Amino acid sequence: MSQTRSESQLNLVISTSQSVAPVAGEFVLTALLAHCEGASNTVTCLDAFAATGIGGLQWKRHLGNKVEVTVNEKDKMSVEEIHLSCAKNNITVAACRKPVDGNDAVETQQSQDATVEVVQGDANVIMHQRQFHFIHLDPYGSTVQYVDAAFRNIYNKGVLVLTSTDVAALYGKCAKVTLRNYSAYTTKADYMKEVAARVLIAAAVRAAARCNKGVEVLYTVTVEHFIQVALYIHRGATHADTCVRDVRPVLHCQMCEEWAVCPDTHAPLENTYNLLPCNCHAENANSKTALLLGPMCPTFLQKMFTAATKHKQLSDRLRSLLGVMMMEADCGFGQPQTVDLHDKTTGDTPANEMKAGSKRSCGDTVDVGTVKRLKTSGECTNDTMPMFYYNLHRRKMKGVDLPKSHKMVALLHKEGFRASRTHFEPMAVRTNANLSQLRTMLQKHHGQHS
Repeated sequence: MSQTRSESQLNLVISTSQSVAPVAGEFVLTALLAHCEGASNTVTCLDAFAATGIGGLQWKRHLGNKVEVTVNEKDKMSVEEIHLSCAKNNITVAACRKPVDGNDAVETQQSQDATVEVVQGDANVIMHQRQFHFIHLDPYGSTVQYVDAAFRNIYNKGVLVLTSTDVAALYGKCAKVTLRNYSAYTTKADYMKEVAARVLIAAAVRAAARCNKGVEVLYTVTVEHFIQVALYIHRGATHADTCVRDVRPVLHCQMCEEWAVCPDTHAPLENTYNLLPCNCHAENANSKTALLLGPMCPTFLQKMFTAATKHKQLSDRLRSLLGVMMMEADCGFGQPQTVDLHDKTTGDTPANEMKAGSKRSCGDTVDVGTVKRLKTSGECTNDTMPMFYYNLHRRKMKGVDLPKSHKMVALLHKEGFRASRTHFEPMAVRTNANLSQLRTMLQKHHGQHS
């Protein structure tokens, strides 16, 4: 079987088995491509919940001898499906070790030129027994039951990718499940998607700290029905202590949805409502107008964008999302020019596929000027990126014409605020301006965009 034919078969299997959210697998692949860039040693990778094994086969096909891929799946029928996929794509399978959970071994092809190792066992067990440089956890539902084992043996300066699909708990629909799994509380709000991502990161930070490890968030993406975060591992108690101190509750106003991060102190606050920039508490007869959410946690994207550009097999949708995420991470003061990424054949934008059947999508334009500036100067300010965003669709005021998102960003830049669009919501703007400043600015400029 020729390489061209095997690659086409691999693409066919991918399109049929991961049609629900193929962009999630593309993000993982791009993260691995960026992580392997410049690596001197072979990178050991684990796809802990392989399903049909397509993720691991993609890694091997794109990176070859740079990686040693291990795919794990507990279900016997799924393991057989993985072997079938390997055979169809001309990928040989390593001689299988004794399964880590003690079940009967599944016969595999014996070959000295084996390229992919297939393991049938429990993900927690294999992560406790062996070390890896790159781990992807994509279980059904929450990932919190597996992060302790992942942090236990992952190499220093390794990468852990978490793909969580329990959005019902993270979005505040099942408060008891959120408290049980994440020791946190969430509620419905404009910025609940980012709250969910930060709660997931906070749970991972606490799990890493128990293993004397700290983490650095490489990227966060929330699309369709999943939340995915990539974490870079730093070994040492000092890194762990630094990360844990960043995990704090957020005070959320139920009236206007303003927010404030609680201070890092163990002393009780005399009046917690004073932290909020709004006066809703006083205007409502000092009633309980706020909630405590969380706790939650507050250069890699450039490499991912470059890798996605080099590998033409990856979708335009991925490149569009990465472009928006790079601008969002920068969230600068400037007024960069935008370039439309409309597909000349269909007239649609790559991000129009973000929500199947949706009339709107985010990221229909990518700020190429900002992307180029970030790549050339190495500038990255995501450590000071403003937390959360405002949904403009819900901020309509009587007598004020609401501008489009890109015009709102330009107005905020004109007033001296940091601002950018966000991939979380198509009608939202991330900015360091508070809600009262945003309203004042809209009233000031409402006649300029009618």
